[in-house]
Amino acid sequence: MSSSSSGERLLRERYNLLLPALQRIKVAVVTDLSEVLGQLEHVDAVYGRVKSKASFISKVLRNPEKYDPPFREVEDLIAVRVLVLFPETGQQVADLVRTSVFPPLESDYRHEADPKVFGYEGYQSIHTIPSGILGPAPNSDFPTVFELQIRTLFQHAWIAPDHKINYKNRDPFPDLVEYEYKRKFGWLAASAWGCDQMLQDLLRIYRSNQNVTRQ
Repeated sequence: MSSSSSGERLLRERYNLLLPALQRIKVAVVTDLSEVLGQLEHVDAVYGRVKSKASFISKVLRNPEKYDPPFREVEDLIAVRVLVLFPETGQQVADLVRTSVFPPLESDYRHEADPKVFGYEGYQSIHTIPSGILGPAPNSDFPTVFELQIRTLFQHAWIAPDHKINYKNRDPFPDLVEYEYKRKFGWLAASAWGCDQMLQDLLRIYRSNQNVTRQ
């Protein structure tokens, strides 16, 4: 058996062994985060996932030196996504989480969009899993962080399919097809951005009217 085959087999066995603990941690993080965010308006959904076995193993095997030990170094093995109704709510969520029981790491990051290109603009950051949730780890090769993603509904509407059929899991296209393919995803991103701007403006108008009618 080759070393790569042996390594993949060990990853599969280890993943199967840890999956119940990973699922428990995911549920606990989602529950606590939902309680923290309960004080905010316009949060639509909070949910989590454990990275699939196939996706996890593929990621580790592509760069085994980077992800060593693998279950500790793959920072998005556990991920939580927050969907919000308005762009401003996304920033409120980010600010609140950063000051709550989920402190960010130094590797905290945010996708900043190129002002000349419409593309992914969702917020992502890496946060420590509190010891009360983490519990006793089986050994040192065990996740201690989770990835947080914050998106508006319009961002999610195009990013989710983009992740499936553009960001990964596709073979190269001929140049002309590649150009049209990416341009159409750019159109979706631009349309989503425009819809979010309209919603934010509508919220501002709504609030102004509420203030006037209550005077």
